[in-house]
Amino acid sequence: MSTSVVENCDLCWKCQSLLNTQYPEGLVTTEINETRQEPDKKQIRIIKTFDSVEVTASNGCILCLHLLHALGIPARAALRQLTSAIDGTSPDIVYEEGIFLSEGDPPGIGLHVDPDNLHLGWNSGNEVKSLIQLFPEAEIAPFVGHGEVSVNTNSDTSWSVVENWLDECAKSHKSCNRLMATEPSLPSRVIDLGSGEPRLVVVTDDTPILPYATMSHCWGSHMPLMLLSSNIAELQKRIPISQLSKSFQDAFLITQRLGLNYIWIDSLCIVQDIVADWERESQYMSEVYSNSYCNIAAAHAVDGTYGCFIERSPDLVKPLKVNLNWGPNPGTYYAVQWLYWRENVMNMPLHRRAWVCQERYLAPRNLYFGATQLYWECCGRVASETFPLGLPARVGAPSKGLDPHIDGARRRKGLGLSEAPDLDAFSLWDLIISTYSKGNLTHSTDKLVALSGLAGRMQKHTRSQYLAGMWRKHLAYQLLWKASGIQWVVSTSRHEVYTAPSWSWASRHGHIEDACVVLHADDHEIVLEILDVGVELVSDKNHFGQVKSGFLRLRCSLAKTGVYLEESPKNRGSFRLIVNGLRVGSASVDDYSHESDPVMHHGLYYLPVRYNARYEEVNLGGVTMSVPGAAGIILQGAGPETQSEFVRVGTFEVFSSPKDFQFACRQYSRELRQVEAGYDSEQWGAKWDIVIL
Repeated sequence: MSTSVVENCDLCWKCQSLLNTQYPEGLVTTEINETRQEPDKKQIRIIKTFDSVEVTASNGCILCLHLLHALGIPARAALRQLTSAIDGTSPDIVYEEGIFLSEGDPPGIGLHVDPDNLHLGWNSGNEVKSLIQLFPEAEIAPFVGHGEVSVNTNSDTSWSVVENWLDECAKSHKSCNRLMATEPSLPSRVIDLGSGEPRLVVVTDDTPILPYATMSHCWGSHMPLMLLSSNIAELQKRIPISQLSKSFQDAFLITQRLGLNYIWIDSLCIVQDIVADWERESQYMSEVYSNSYCNIAAAHAVDGTYGCFIERSPDLVKPLKVNLNWGPNPGTYYAVQWLYWRENVMNMPLHRRAWVCQERYLAPRNLYFGATQLYWECCGRVASETFPLGLPARVGAPSKGLDPHIDGARRRKGLGLSEAPDLDAFSLWDLIISTYSKGNLTHSTDKLVALSGLAGRMQKHTRSQYLAGMWRKHLAYQLLWKASGIQWVVSTSRHEVYTAPSWSWASRHGHIEDACVVLHADDHEIVLEILDVGVELVSDKNHFGQVKSGFLRLRCSLAKTGVYLEESPKNRGSFRLIVNGLRVGSASVDDYSHESDPVMHHGLYYLPVRYNARYEEVNLGGVTMSVPGAAGIILQGAGPETQSEFVRVGTFEVFSSPKDFQFACRQYSRELRQVEAGYDSEQWGAKWDIVIL
């Protein structure tokens, strides 16, 4: 890399102090960290000032502008709250900016604002912080855009980029075009934009079959016009544009700019006040999105009032180059937001809607209208106006592909698991559930319905019976899912109305992890026997849809006596697994509620699912981690009248002394005088036949 003598004169003095050879020593702290575990030297510069990053950004420092934008929507809102006047005076807020140089990793520039000592109702556990990574010019330059950037995303320059994406995809991406039906078809209803005024078309054999767009959007509280039984005849004559939301009006324009006559939008193509119509149409959601030409995604819009297009600062779209003039590798770098795709696309309001997960995966092409620019996603390319030729490898983006041997194999590798082609489909399902469960649903009864199209597609690869979001093959491993809270889903409690049996992840709110992590194809670690399992569907017409009951009959070991959970006082919500006074592992509780003091849970049952006497490790992103020697689920009696029916209430892992946990199982057997009964084993004690509801 060539060195540079340019001293970043277009940046504010704080950013210059981080990047340049000279800096005010009285204000800037420098450190060199080196540990036995990490012998590579980490060089750090940190500057703390009262100078507002909002002010320096508005005064023309583009790096500060990017740091401010990289905070994300919730953190920027919190920062506005922190900087607002209190009793007529603004609080003194310390802005900490730093640069971090470490061998083997891109340099990083971070912003951190600590609100812990300010009483503004901002949770101390949350942080106002952002990070920008610096990539060498030669690595990024082939991907960046060098053309004009307009102040509006509905500009000829933006549309020129979109046209290039579409043209390349249609001509060069075999996988994208293979996803579209070989025999083109239309949904049961579409909106026709090519015959004068927009109108609803009920598709018949005489309807011309033409390519159509679909739309992904947040309903929010603003839905001025939707399809109802009372207006379906009128909307077939004319859809009054003035009565549509801004997002729908923009979607009509976008469809026409894409050269299409038809668009499908859920609230205008499904009768909203007829349950039978919704149930019928929801069964075909997979085909609707899979057969579309392009999906229009209003990513930044919280509701229909926002629209798709935005006014923006071109400086947030143009590639930002800075000169690093110190450290082991001085030179010219491109500044790119950390977790670029996740922060600018996947964390946008649209992806907080669970339905969108299925829409994103099934559509052959997604055109995202973001907070600062347009983004493109198909199976052949992920791009943006900043990177119109595709995202550089180290900037990266998650794939939306549904090829198990590509996307599932990549997931297994990312989890540090060994190659196992027979398990790739299950690993892909694990990724899908992790993504899907981050979203919200207005109606919890849609939990399985909103995933039914993807489930139907994936069954062709798993070749297994579908059971309320899980697969019969390798089901034991799937019982070990965990629920955790995320930024916009703070509860991990069970749904108020029935959505799934307790052993299924679909029974819970919150982000689901480890929904389908199958370690070994032969299930040799599994220490329980599944005797029978079943679910009762609400409608026999949708085998992947809503369920109204379910059971899981097992032959298994149990521990109870001397085993309990103890909440960590320093990491609330995290529990220690205690066996006969010894801490042997950790646990998570499905229905967690924060109490004023740490709690303990006694009287629960502990069912081992997998056990491996050999020590195993996995490599996660270069970090070696041990695999628990034993793992299982935590149960509670289903009622006082039964001792053989249970509900799941959590999971546990045993990292040390798994033999102590085995002893606890034998201890429970002896306590109930069942050691001599059938199904006894030397290690685990008695085997019990139980049912989990």
